[in-house]
Amino acid sequence: MDIKRKLFNHYQRWDIKFDGEQAFIKFKNRVAVIIKSHFSIIPRIIDDKFAFLYGCSAEIIPSGYIGYDLHSSYLYTAISTARSIKELATALQCFFLVLEAIAYSDIWVLAEAIKEAIELSPGVGLKLMRQKNSVVFLPADTKLSGE
Repeated sequence: MDIKRKLFNHYQRWDIKFDGEQAFIKFKNRVAVIIKSHFSIIPRIIDDKFAFLYGCSAEIIPSGYIGYDLHSSYLYTAISTARSIKELATALQCFFLVLEAIAYSDIWVLAEAIKEAIELSPGVGLKLMRQKNSVVFLPADTKLSGE
């Protein structure tokens, strides 16, 4: 039995009402902690590419500055201000596209940690899949051939 099913069973046993909004907030917090555990400083190349893909407005940064404190990065701002699972999934997809583009060595470790956060967030409405050499975020109810 997977973690998500065990949590749902726990909620049922204790008559805990599921709150989708709270699940989303908890999931965002888990994602932020996971990213912080992998990146204490977001390298400028990652954050600039992320901002470009996600559509953040770019600021002029002094030359020679190689990274951002996580909390001042475009990535963290996009994740922390996401108002829906669609916005958060889009931010995560852009982040992973950048990591793939720069050949980030721990991409699959990070993907597994995010996947576990999804499992620990029942009802969040998100699925992470590995397709070829890419990480893909999908709505939870998406059925792919072979599933």
